[in-house]
Amino acid sequence: MKRLFIISTLIIVAIFPTLFLWTNNLGELPFRNIAIKMIVLSIASIAFFFITRFFIKTDEKASLMTIASLLSYHFLTIVAPEWYNLIFIWIALTCLMIIIIKKWNGIKTQNMINNIFCIIASTLLILNIIPLIIFYTDSSRIQSQQIVKTNCNINNNIYYIILDAYEREDIQQEIFLYKSKLTPFLRDQGFYVVDKSTSNYPWTFCSIPSTLKMDYISDVLDDVNNGSKYQDIAINLIKNSVVSRTFKSLGYKYIYEAPFIERDNDYADIVFPKEEESLLWFSNNDRKYTIIPQEFNSIDDILGVIGKKFVFMHMETPHEPFVFNSDGSRNIKSLGFYDGQSYLNQLKFTESKTISFILKIRKYDPSAIIILQSDHGSDTTFSDKIWQSPSEMNIHERYSNLSAYYFPDGDYSILNKTMTSVNTFRIIFTKYFGYQEGLLPERNYFTGPGMPVKFSDITDIVKKNN
Repeated sequence: MKRLFIISTLIIVAIFPTLFLWTNNLGELPFRNIAIKMIVLSIASIAFFFITRFFIKTDEKASLMTIASLLSYHFLTIVAPEWYNLIFIWIALTCLMIIIIKKWNGIKTQNMINNIFCIIASTLLILNIIPLIIFYTDSSRIQSQQIVKTNCNINNNIYYIILDAYEREDIQQEIFLYKSKLTPFLRDQGFYVVDKSTSNYPWTFCSIPSTLKMDYISDVLDDVNNGSKYQDIAINLIKNSVVSRTFKSLGYKYIYEAPFIERDNDYADIVFPKEEESLLWFSNNDRKYTIIPQEFNSIDDILGVIGKKFVFMHMETPHEPFVFNSDGSRNIKSLGFYDGQSYLNQLKFTESKTISFILKIRKYDPSAIIILQSDHGSDTTFSDKIWQSPSEMNIHERYSNLSAYYFPDGDYSILNKTMTSVNTFRIIFTKYFGYQEGLLPERNYFTGPGMPVKFSDITDIVKKNN
């Protein structure tokens, strides 16, 4: 029984930082990834205990050595997220503490310290499990998703591609003095590029859910007072959307590709790319530098899927963190989230990858319907303080997004020069599937980064500067 308590304590000490991160970011981190990491840490701590116990011969000392090693590991992950770069320091610290504990003969003190850790670990476990239970038993966080009524069907594949925070062509010239390569390419390929497109919201987890819900989301997210609940509701609206459910009801395979925190999707038929488990131990920057090229390259596998398909692809670029130079090499000099030059370099990298991506779709799936959009514009004129009260120029930058459509028949009469994303799939369903509910008025809403979520209508400001 005593050893069982020791092992339980070691497991809690091993997993607690990961559990704490999960509890404080509910709805933002995929459970599968969290679970794998906690299982690996638990097994490692138990193995370390029994190995040291074999040589030390006492449970008390083996337990303290394991706890000391775990605490060293957790400390290094705090001071340097890429802890594997400091692995030799971790080994050195562990060896030093093993030597000290081995020479320590105070058995009563050792027992007392182990008991204290057991009490602390159990208390911390309870304090973190309670919020998890409350959160995941809250039925209001899962929004019921309907399907839209259609009168006809088609066999064209449909690709919805989001370039996160990609800035509209004229704003690239205005702010960065850069002439876009992507937009002229799209026009040459027969796309209709919405000249004065604006986003309905300034944030990914407002904009994309609205597009896929085919409606404004003020009724769903307004007054939400918890950041984790807000993101969890939004992610559910993305994964199990009105749009994806409708396409599945029409016989489409739902192919899904999204950034790390959105990746797991039980509602999709196929999820790309298959992320390597080793990436769980990488920092966000390292993971992004590895996964973004894989996401662009996954088009070969997507094109190979047999049967008609609805493809949802959310590419987390040119959005920060800025890990790519324009040639695709690693950017190690970025000044931070509002670094305009690093944003521009990553935008150039994104353009070259997207052009190759679109060319493949056009070559191997010429009858495909393609929507290429950004969820919002850039934020290079911002700072953390500006988000609380943005100027008209800030709003102009943030709301000027990319929006381009490719229809195989070349008939774009249903579109206009000021479309917003909320009508994206109302357009598709109206043109191709006999949807008869029409389009919504084009509105723009602002909400800051804090809680509670409060939407204000800024349509007049956006139109004034557009």
